Amino acid sequence: MPTLRIHIAPTRDYHTTVHYTLSQTGPQDAAGSGDSSSQLEFSSCAELGSANSEVYRGILSKTDGSEQEVVCKIMKGDTMPLEAEADLYSTELKDLQGTDVPRFFGLFTGVIKAYRTRIACILLEYCGPTMGGYFDDYDMATRLVALTSRVVLTLNPMLTGLNRGKIIEAFVRIHNAGVQHNDIETYHVILDQSDSENLKVRIIDFDNAEKHTCTRKMEIRPYGFAPWRGDFMCWELYDLALDTDFWTPTWFSFMGFTVSVFETCDPKSLAEYVAPYFTLWPRDVLEKKAQELLQEFRDKYRDRAEFLDYPFDGFTDSDGSDSDGQSEGEESGEESGETASESDLEDGSNSEGTSSADEPGVTEPQDESAVTEVH
Repeated sequence: MPTLRIHIAPTRDYHTTVHYTLSQTGPQDAAGSGDSSSQLEFSSCAELGSANSEVYRGILSKTDGSEQEVVCKIMKGDTMPLEAEADLYSTELKDLQGTDVPRFFGLFTGVIKAYRTRIACILLEYCGPTMGGYFDDYDMATRLVALTSRVVLTLNPMLTGLNRGKIIEAFVRIHNAGVQHNDIETYHVILDQSDSENLKVRIIDFDNAEKHTCTRKMEIRPYGFAPWRGDFMCWELYDLALDTDFWTPTWFSFMGFTVSVFETCDPKSLAEYVAPYFTLWPRDVLEKKAQELLQEFRDKYRDRAEFLDYPFDGFTDSDGSDSDGQSEGEESGEESGETASESDLEDGSNSEGTSSADEPGVTEPQDESAVTEVH
């Protein structure tokens, strides 16, 4: 049975070099030593993290003299989460190693005799630094370049023809393989942008993951308006698409109310919607606040206008120069001052003559109270 000698250089927790000797428990010879009685050696060169486990970057030396840069993840005491993670790498995630998750080189276990404490570690391919921070810390252009190539992700588990180097697509394949991550954060995503034509993504840290049969019922359409959570039927992928702005929000908050973007496309209607609850506020003040909110929404998602059936130029240009409430196309033909979005709202249709209820993934509330009750 292969053994692993671990040498952890002095860190903030260790003042001298620490040594452990562990035995490989599975899968046998994943590190490619070629000898079931061989001894592998890991020497750390940097500490990558220490929360529920200790994570080190270092060099794995094999008996044939070859070396490889790897990550050693160590857990002491209750090692079951790490052993469960190793099991996922060996089973459900086996076919995704080297593409969507790092290559897995084995689980090693032992006992710290002085403390009678169980210790376990896994060795993984080192793929580079994680994204870090939060998805909102990255500007919209960076997030969208990294997240989508304007494709449609279907329920096809093979995902043929799609770029394998995208975050959303990687998580879709992980779900198709039967695993739910349960801890999606930027620091669990490694994004290699050295090749702009073939972005490489690795998802890491599966110690909170579980086996999962994905029940999602809808396609994930880049830039499209977010569907109802209950219609989508997979909370993890749903939240990921929202958190990364892969979808366009179907709702926004105004004066404490959550309002559908399809019910109030112009400032006057939005102000009228909340006016009964703000009787002391002058109507022009409410309309000004409504205009600011709608303009912010339009400016933020204007680059998606070609993908969305929504009046992005409903009442003003992005620089606010169109103060009379008309778009450039209306100035020459209409004198009433009524905007396209106001007219659409009155007759219950959008700019192409279809009801907002016909929008993909959108279901209108049955009555006004269904919205006003949401705070």
